[in-house]
Amino acid sequence: MTTQTKPVQPTSNTRSNRQNLLFNILLVASILYGCIAAYQNRWVCDDAFISYRYALNLVEGKGLVFNAGERVEGYSNFLWTLWCAVPLQLGIRCETWTIYWGIICYAASIWMMGTLARLVSAKVSPATTVVPVAAILAAVHEDWNVFATSGLETSLFTMLAVAGFVLFARGEIEGRHRPITTGIVITLASLTRPDGVIFAVVLGGAYLALGRPRWRTTILYVLAFGIPHAAFLAWRVWYYGDIFPNTYYAKSGNLAWWGQGWAYLMLYLQKYWATSLGVIGFMLCMFVRDGDSQLRNTDQKLRRLAIVAAGMAGAYMLYIVRVGGDFMFARMLIPATPFLLILIELGMMRLPLPGLLVRTVATAAICIALVLPRYPMTQFEFVSGVVNEHLFYGTQLLDAERDNRSAVLRKYFADVPVCIAFLGAEAHAMYRGRIATAIESEAGLTDQLVAHQAVSGRGRVGHEKNATLDYLIRQRKTHFTFHSSAVEILKLPQQLVSIRVSLDGLPGFVLMWDPAMVAEVRRRGGEIEDLPTKIDEWIGQLTQASDAEVSDLYKKLRLMYFEHVSDPTREAPFLKRLKRVP
Repeated sequence: MTTQTKPVQPTSNTRSNRQNLLFNILLVASILYGCIAAYQNRWVCDDAFISYRYALNLVEGKGLVFNAGERVEGYSNFLWTLWCAVPLQLGIRCETWTIYWGIICYAASIWMMGTLARLVSAKVSPATTVVPVAAILAAVHEDWNVFATSGLETSLFTMLAVAGFVLFARGEIEGRHRPITTGIVITLASLTRPDGVIFAVVLGGAYLALGRPRWRTTILYVLAFGIPHAAFLAWRVWYYGDIFPNTYYAKSGNLAWWGQGWAYLMLYLQKYWATSLGVIGFMLCMFVRDGDSQLRNTDQKLRRLAIVAAGMAGAYMLYIVRVGGDFMFARMLIPATPFLLILIELGMMRLPLPGLLVRTVATAAICIALVLPRYPMTQFEFVSGVVNEHLFYGTQLLDAERDNRSAVLRKYFADVPVCIAFLGAEAHAMYRGRIATAIESEAGLTDQLVAHQAVSGRGRVGHEKNATLDYLIRQRKTHFTFHSSAVEILKLPQQLVSIRVSLDGLPGFVLMWDPAMVAEVRRRGGEIEDLPTKIDEWIGQLTQASDAEVSDLYKKLRLMYFEHVSDPTREAPFLKRLKRVP
């Protein structure tokens, strides 16, 4: 008589181990894919070089300034700017340093979103998911890939915001809040970018409403956030003289621009409409109940997490809409994106999706919806003043044009007390070219007087406060400008005569005639049209010109030449013709 052995059925522990293994594989794959995509899209945008220059001056002992002796907070990423000083001390390029650290922060964000999914599925909604949905979606989000680098603080700021939420969520799920740790992390976020205060307020409200014990938890959180933040604000007022960064004034942060902000948000949703599924996820968490009365506590915890995640996303997006968004597509909405993706994941936990296959297919479908839509603008197209800057400038880290322009300016001005009016797109040349005094003239980012100008009319976001030539020449003694758009932005033809300069093929314009500076540039091989010779030619033609033409010419020459050069012989014919006493 033979005995048949029954097949061994997999135990719940075996299934759990398999689920954990699969979860880990998917999470690691998401992190690897996100890092590879970020590296392939690596780039450094022009604004990053402003932080690099502040860091360079700090390392060289000039202080945290853009121009030596001028205390102006022309950055809005304090901790990131300090972090950029580290590679300069180590002999590493800022560009390389910020690219790799941006990718590290991106990877950390994906990992934290995965660990949150594991925690929620294990502690709150057991056996509902083995797929790290939010982490996968974060990895395939194209513009999160893009702004994982860029040289800006976006990746670090987003990571700290996610870390703050995960710390709160862990405390809520485990019943043991960590308000001090959360407060410190959110302080770091707000010191990385002032917008972090929005996340701080949301989490503070969450602790007040949900923390246990309520008042003790809230007070600890407020102290952990408030004390270091207050100390930083005191330092800012002492060092820079303003309670807000200069960029706040330069970009008219005190003015609401709802119409432009909605346009910015709609452009984002046109490409990433799938993130709006977070709204559905929120509704599922709020209104779908588990039939088992013993799992009511599960419903309550998911609702709380959903409310806080929605608060983080909603409050931040509302702020971005209020200030009018940004000129860079998607950048300002990246910090809100992880919370929308978390809401999608929480919502999927409330759906009775049977089995791993169905959940995997659902996640894949959302990934496709996130990836397939096209950008709402072409490579060089502006839509509502918004451009896809990553595509506009290309993906090369150190493109030839940047290198050439920077090398030329460094050759002619590295050890010369020159003052150059530059536009934002030339920030790399001001940093690499080691320009003594550089004035950002398109928005006033690094200049207090320009930034504090009143806005006469709304224009391109963040580029509405152009420096005046009267200020640049009479007060700042600015010698040159080299950007082709400066002709239009600074209104050169209306206020100055055209005197061109060419530095090894790099074209520019003279703003103020300084004989010593002109002589030095020529000595180094530069070509500058001779203004005194042109004045002599115009003097010979005065009798043929009308009074209005002579008056206009003299006004331009006075601003550009006669106020800075003692030349009574050449000035006398103009004064005589205009019947003015020399």
